Amino acid sequence: DRRTTFFGPAGSDAETTAFFRTAPIADSSDYSVWLPSLNINYQINEEYIGRFAVSKTMARPRFDSVNPRVQINESIWDAWGTGALGNTHLKPLESVNLDLSLEHYWGDSNMMSLALFYKDMSNFEETFSTPYYYVNHMTDYTLPEGAGNPDNLLITPDGQIPGDDANCMPQRWVFQQITQPLTIQCHQVNINEIRNGKGAVTQGVELSYTQIYDFLPGVLSGLGLSVNYTFADSESEAESVTLSETEERLITPLPQTHTPKHSSNIALFWEKNGHSLRLANRYNSIQLINRG
Repeated sequence: DRRTTFFGPAGSDAETTAFFRTAPIADSSDYSVWLPSLNINYQINEEYIGRFAVSKTMARPRFDSVNPRVQINESIWDAWGTGALGNTHLKPLESVNLDLSLEHYWGDSNMMSLALFYKDMSNFEETFSTPYYYVNHMTDYTLPEGAGNPDNLLITPDGQIPGDDANCMPQRWVFQQITQPLTIQCHQVNINEIRNGKGAVTQGVELSYTQIYDFLPGVLSGLGLSVNYTFADSESEAESVTLSETEERLITPLPQTHTPKHSSNIALFWEKNGHSLRLANRYNSIQLINRG
């Protein structure tokens, strides 16, 4: 029965055809986070300053991620459909930070520093592709109140078949019905679901050096150099992800995304009598883009 698919006889206007279903949905959540911090700066002498900081910080989820929407796209030309699911109950990204540095100043604008850092982060916002069945609303041209709620619409696959108490949407795959024996089964959709993932730890060291060589003669006294280098060692926690009704995938510990182990910036500059020139270069070693 494909009367309520895009190619059914109901017409071509997507806002009025039988295949188009919408229902209002609303949800709410709340959270509280304690964010203590301690910062200590100690001037050892006129040239050296030591700094120590320990803090807990947070970053709120993206606005679009907490949209409670559920979107399902049935495709009669593919074995499964696709969809997206927001998550009103996302927790904020939290990070416990520890920083320790020693800075050396000399001259009017020269500085050299060594800094150590440690970050223990949790509740990363990640997108998982999760298989679901969904409730059959073929004959409900006006969806009942609450029908769009994920708890009322999505069904976790567990051997259900069309017509049983779960009332799942039947499979309407055209290719299967043409080329293979007809099977009665629920239609699966792979939903891109936003969840809080596991945590990760990043630790490393940063070196910085800036100096203007004003002791050079004449026009060369405006020459300067600024260099910094960061070594960052990071690792995310192992995580188990459900791929299908009978399959799970273990994501092994990996470096944190967009966190290269080696990175540096170098700038050679010249400033004199209101004129300036700058030549800069940035380097990042190989880095992980996503965990797949």
